[in-house]
Amino acid sequence: MEKKPSLNVFLLTLINIATILSIENWAFLAEYKFSSLFFLLLTAVAFFIPVSLVSAELASAWPERGGIFIWVKQAFGERLGFFSVLLLWISNLVWFPTILSYFAVTFSYAFAAWDLHPLWLHFLSIGLISSSVVLSHKFGIRFMGRLSSLALLFGTLVPGCLIILGGFYWVFSGQPLQMECSWRALLPNFSRMDELVFLTGVLITFSGIEINAIHARDVEQPHRNYPKAIFFSGLVIFLFSLLGTFSISIAVPRENIDLVSATMEALSHYLNFFGVGWLLPILALFIGIGGIGGMTVWIAGSNQGLLTALQQGDFGFKSFANARKDYSFRLMGVQAFLALALSMIGFFMPDMNGFYWILTALSSQLYLFMYILMFGAAIVLRLNKPDVERPYKIPGGTRSMILVAGAGLTSSLFGFGISFFPPGQIETGNLFVYESFFLVIWGALIWAGFFYRRKRTPAPTN
Repeated sequence: MEKKPSLNVFLLTLINIATILSIENWAFLAEYKFSSLFFLLLTAVAFFIPVSLVSAELASAWPERGGIFIWVKQAFGERLGFFSVLLLWISNLVWFPTILSYFAVTFSYAFAAWDLHPLWLHFLSIGLISSSVVLSHKFGIRFMGRLSSLALLFGTLVPGCLIILGGFYWVFSGQPLQMECSWRALLPNFSRMDELVFLTGVLITFSGIEINAIHARDVEQPHRNYPKAIFFSGLVIFLFSLLGTFSISIAVPRENIDLVSATMEALSHYLNFFGVGWLLPILALFIGIGGIGGMTVWIAGSNQGLLTALQQGDFGFKSFANARKDYSFRLMGVQAFLALALSMIGFFMPDMNGFYWILTALSSQLYLFMYILMFGAAIVLRLNKPDVERPYKIPGGTRSMILVAGAGLTSSLFGFGISFFPPGQIETGNLFVYESFFLVIWGALIWAGFFYRRKRTPAPTN
């Protein structure tokens, strides 16, 4: 019996919001002050909507486990398919130290330890990522998905609303504003790459919606309801991000915005302003616990994709990955260990902001290149395999698909390109070392994805 669609617009909208919305990204956006409005609008139209619609069509046509690996493999072959999922896995690995540092600082607020030694923060990070790995392995992604959805309320919506309410009160009570609101301030200086580079962080703020594309087949009347859910979830995420960003921007001078702790500092600032500073440790605890739930879903998802590629592809691990039931857990352990090693380096860096940005830029490069492959695959598959059934299909024919995917491809290419430039607002050290770091990483990735070949045992001859 065919499974009856079980998702309506409201439920799918909630799932999308729970996956994407987070308050820790507001510090990146606050660097742009009033021009964050321009970049949020641009990102929503040219990136979020294309990613959502394109991934939904691909997932409805090729719904089997593997996601991006299956889609890119169908269009460009096994090697590029493996490369795409490898990018996703390493992107999460590089991203974890940034999110771990954010949650470690958040938990320090929860325990009222305002000036913890970096080593203690590292031990706290070990506990956070270890908890995520163990919980994901023991209870599975479904349980942790429910936990992260519940944590959305207390870990994101409640503290986020308090920051936004604080911002409104700050404005209407006549407090001094740290943000210029004018037409000149709305548009950034397009001639300076060091001012545009934070757009990379804005793009990543709206990434991850492809994880929910697996639900495209479960939506009632997908051609009509899936775009509605994308519109409503995008509107909520846009408004929440914009108001939260403005609430930080108007109270915190640009030179004082810290990429790791700016959101918590703004929350502390407004709670103290209202005379309820005692709420800060409680809210910080909720934010930290909610982060564990969200991080668990990302750990499980990225490792499952790589495991599927290893099991299906001819990369020297096929028999081993199929034979061992705990191979996924081992992959998660390797990812967690490498992330902690990177995190350990960061806590002893003289400029945490610079280290935080370098890892964010690298993670963004990896993720955006994966999107470049995804958009390219969508166009190729629509042209070369038009007869494959697509329960959800971008309306308007092939030209419409090329237009939507082309917009996403263009924004991903632009974000990828500018991510190699150092930002003007953050000290990232020597320019040659900065650029060389990225080139070495990409050289190693290209070797691993394209040129590595395991030694094959020659077939016996009679």
